[in-house]
This record gives sequence, C-alpha cells and structure tokens, in this order.
Amino acid sequence: MGPQDRAARVLEDLRILARESAERAGLTRGERSPVEALVVPLVVSLDRDGVSRGSLREADRLVRDIAARVDEALRGAGAFHPGRVHCFQCDASDCPHGVPGSPTETFAGWVATGKPEWIDFANLLLERGDPRVDRLYAPSPEVVAIAMRGRDLHGRLLGAIGRDRSFAVLGQVAAGLIPGDFGAGRGPEARVALTLQVIETRFAGGGRRLRLNLLGTTLDEVSAASEGGGGRGSAERLRRLIILARERLDLLGRAAAVAERRGRPLDLEAQAEPLLLHLRTELERVFRDAGHRTRHAVERHLDGGRPTDTALVDARRAPVERLRYDEQRKTVVVLGPRGRAHVFSPDGRHVTSLSLGPAEAERKGGQHRWRPLTGPEADDFRKAIAEHPCAKGRPIPS
Repeated sequence: MGPQDRAARVLEDLRILARESAERAGLTRGERSPVEALVVPLVVSLDRDGVSRGSLREADRLVRDIAARVDEALRGAGAFHPGRVHCFQCDASDCPHGVPGSPTETFAGWVATGKPEWIDFANLLLERGDPRVDRLYAPSPEVVAIAMRGRDLHGRLLGAIGRDRSFAVLGQVAAGLIPGDFGAGRGPEARVALTLQVIETRFAGGGRRLRLNLLGTTLDEVSAASEGGGGRGSAERLRRLIILARERLDLLGRAAAVAERRGRPLDLEAQAEPLLLHLRTELERVFRDAGHRTRHAVERHLDGGRPTDTALVDARRAPVERLRYDEQRKTVVVLGPRGRAHVFSPDGRHVTSLSLGPAEAERKGGQHRWRPLTGPEADDFRKAIAEHPCAKGRPIPS
C-alpha cells in the first residue's frame, strides 16, 4: 500500500469517527451535516514501535477532541433559525422562548439566565425615553425606527452564557408599527413590529458567518406584498432594502474572514454599525407617506404605459427556460434581463413587474413555488399574450 492510499484510509477512518460522533450529538442517520468539515489537530509519533501507551493516550485525546469540535460545530450551525432568537437557557432556537408573544413585540435582549426578553414596541420607546411614541397612535400613524447595539442586548447575560458566541446579535433595528400589508392600503388594519438583526454564528475551528435575521415578517411575505402592489410600493422598497442589507453583510463576512486569516480580526459590531444606522433611516423613509406613494403607484399601474410595454417585449423574447409557473398564485412569471421579472395571468394579462435580487428566482424554484413551463405550456402562454387586447397593435421595438 502506497503512502497516499495509507493516508486516504486514515482520513476515511477519521471521517467515520467524526460522523459517528455527530450522530451521537443528535444528527440523524443519513441526514446531511450542516457543517462541511472540521479542523482537528493531530499528534503523530515517529517511533517505529507498535501501539504505545502514549499513542493510546493520544487516541483518547483525539476522540474527545473530535466529539467536542463536532458538538461545537453543530451548536453553531443550529443556533440560527430565521425569524427566531437563540435561547441560551434552552440552548435552542426552536423553543417557545425564541419568538415574540404578539405581533407588536420586539426583541429587547436576554435576561441573566439566557432567555430572550420580548417587549411591546411602544413600551420599548417609553423605556428608552423616546419622545416619538405618540406618533404611533396619531390620526395618521408614523413608523418609528431605533437602532440597538449588540453589547446592550447581551449585557445582562451571566458568566459563561455571556461568553457563548455560537449565536450573537451584533445589533438590530426595530421599527414600528408597520402596516400589516406593508403600506399597500388594501390589507388588514393590524400593525406589527419589524426587527432587522445582524447575526453572527461561530463554528468549530474559528469559522463564522454573518446573516440578516427578520423578526415580525419574512422576505417571502414582503415579496408577495410587492408583487401584489405592482412592484413599486413600500413593500418593494422594503424588499430591496432587505436584499441590499444581505449583500452588504455577505461582503462584510468575506472581509472578516480575510482579516482573520491575516491575524487582524475586525470588530464586527463596530463594522456593522453603519449598516444598522442606514437601515434605521431607510425604514422610516420607506413607510413615510406610504399612502401617497401607493396611490401614485396604483395610478401608474392602471395607466399601463412603459412598464407594460417592457413586460410584453421581455415576454415575447423570453426563451422557454426563462418562463416559470407560480404554483401558489397560478400565474406565469417571465424572467427578463437585468433582474427584471414580469407576472402574467394565464390568459396573457400583465399583472405586475418587479426586480429580483441575486438568486431569488432559484430560491423560489427550490421552494417548489416556481416551476419551469413545459414546451406546450410556453406555446399556450405566447399565444395568450399575442391575442390579449393589451398586446394587440404593439410591435416589438427594434
């Protein structure tokens, strides 16, 4: 057996050992691990003798080290669940403590034992002495946003709980009270607290990841409201703000990884602060005078004009692989150039247009919401848009 074969056998044995340790830690048989690999230091003896007492001690240390690193890695990977806050008291994010008790509550930090604390948004403003609380209940209510630092949210945690960085909130922006229909003017009267959090999770071996966590809504709900509003209302502006924040966090995470490798780690809380301040300003701006913007958007949508022309051009030119069927809304989606997307009814009527963020179409396809059109379905769709009254007499621009 050559040296490569021997090394490969050793690595395979270590892989099996790590996998068995992961299954003892809770990973089910056949389940894909959320952590791709571990970094495990080895001490190898150069003695030619057989298994020595030192080798047995090193083997015992290696088994315990792998088990500890697997446990740490799985805890880091499992600490984050979208729409939830990690509960250090239960050491889980899917426990009842990880979500607010009502739509108007936001996250206010952890109590000393590690349980998340939730507080009504208006009460949070009162506790902070914010004079804008009366604006929440004015005849024309306003949306107020506040930025909160990570060190303040973690500040009451005791001892080892406070040093556990498998899940950390580097800061958040809480805004309220947001219209339940995101300012479209056609949904329920209920208003909710919306919280955007910058989350850091850490894994064994020093790996870390930054994410944007949404409390009070989901990106899918915002996107659905944007589609229904013609892609030009407050919901669309909020959707774009969320996507932009995710992209900026991704860039910051890459920069942090490079700095870590060079031995000059970044203060991520300080690095995230400009983004949080930007989100605070933009969230208030998104919902300021939302009714006026919505009326203007509806008028433009009903008027037709250039958006409909662009949608028809993109729909006529789109190859079959750029056509999708929305199983939830029973509509046809045309994926146009430069991130444009157009929604049509099956009879060829243009419903709305919107801009998609990177990989958003793939994400919806992965959720089985959007599926590719078959050849016959694509032919039927092209015939429908050609025969629809809105399309007649509109040539494709050269």
